[in-house]
Amino acid sequence: MVISIIAVLIGILLPALGKARESATRVVCMANLRGIGQSLEIYRNDHDRALPVMRELWTATRDEDEMPPAPDDYLGNLDYLTLPRALESYIDAPAPRWDPIERGWSGVDPWTCPADDGSESEPPPFYAKYQTSYYYAPGLAVSGVYFLGQVEIRGRDLGTVWDGWTPVEGTDGRPTVSQLAILMDGCAADPGAWHQGGGVASLGANALYGDGSVDWNIIDPQDISEDGAMFRALCRLARVLNLPGIGGDCD
Repeated sequence: MVISIIAVLIGILLPALGKARESATRVVCMANLRGIGQSLEIYRNDHDRALPVMRELWTATRDEDEMPPAPDDYLGNLDYLTLPRALESYIDAPAPRWDPIERGWSGVDPWTCPADDGSESEPPPFYAKYQTSYYYAPGLAVSGVYFLGQVEIRGRDLGTVWDGWTPVEGTDGRPTVSQLAILMDGCAADPGAWHQGGGVASLGANALYGDGSVDWNIIDPQDISEDGAMFRALCRLARVLNLPGIGGDCD
């Protein structure tokens, strides 16, 4: 009888403990994003409100860390810059370190989201490739526009699009997001696997926005469709850059 009662109690408590652990993980992750956001704000104040110009994802290598490209090497810097490298002079946190045994990057907060699976002996998989667990959303626009026209993008133009974002209704009557995320929890395939965001149509992740706020962001596959927020951001950036072939109204 005692064993049965204990088993029932364990069955009741385990889900609650799991939710408490998930909540604690989200709090740490949000604190990391706020810290990065503060350093990003200092960066922007020093660069006329520009956002760092870099790809959304690019595998970091030790050789690049030891021999960075020249400042005027635009494509080289796109391939070199990661979030820690872009903000290294603006944040009071240790830089990620190369782990020769695991052949990946290892380091401390704020670069790693605690939900990015890994251990001290084995760097988290997402972090081990990109030096950070956080996905740089404006980099998707940078990569997209460069792919379309090999145009060198200024960080000031990138900042203008993100700061000037205004939500509009899509063609199906659904509103787009009220703010564009700058940073989000990164995951190679399924953000919901980190933070229980739900099914395929409602994946969720913590996100940092341009006003410095950090909140839960629902990642909707529609955001990258022709009626979605990221598509509109890409279109607006292309129009700011006067790229040929971009017609019509992005809204």
